Amino acid sequence: MQHLVPIKRWLTALLSATLGFSALAADEQAQDDRKLKAVYLFNFIRFIDWSDAHFANRDDAIRLCVGGDAGFMAMMQKLTAGRTIGKQQRKIEVHYSTAKSADNNCHLSYIRNQSEALAQAGSKALKVGDSPALAEFGTAINFFYEGQRLRFEVLPGHLQQGVSVSSELMKLAQIKEEE
Repeated sequence: MQHLVPIKRWLTALLSATLGFSALAADEQAQDDRKLKAVYLFNFIRFIDWSDAHFANRDDAIRLCVGGDAGFMAMMQKLTAGRTIGKQQRKIEVHYSTAKSADNNCHLSYIRNQSEALAQAGSKALKVGDSPALAEFGTAINFFYEGQRLRFEVLPGHLQQGVSVSSELMKLAQIKEEE
């Protein structure tokens, strides 16, 4: 029986290491997922046009509002820093929003969950949801997975007046009509 003790310790160590690597891999996957969504959000802004009526002044920046943790916010700020987009060459400002403090001056809001969606209910922002389940709260673009691949859907009926999505972006999207 005494020779089983080292085997049990070895098996316990192996199991702990395997679980640790699995947790590490899951954490890396979550980080990659966040980076990919950040790039998507930036590119959505590049391929969406807001009419001049959505801005008080011709040189106003496009306001992107994101929730989540500080790391995601920092990632978005780094990705958009110093960049301009669109015909007007507008700067991009990234703002933090929470379920309790929605910013109603956003042009695009990234919504991760139902409580953030409810907080954004009165917002005129184009809403991007973290899942298709958020469409019932007015999101116009939603992320979803097709197998291991991150995709997005566009609901044209949820686009606000004066907001248009380029044909290039629409070609990449799954178009979802109102049900």
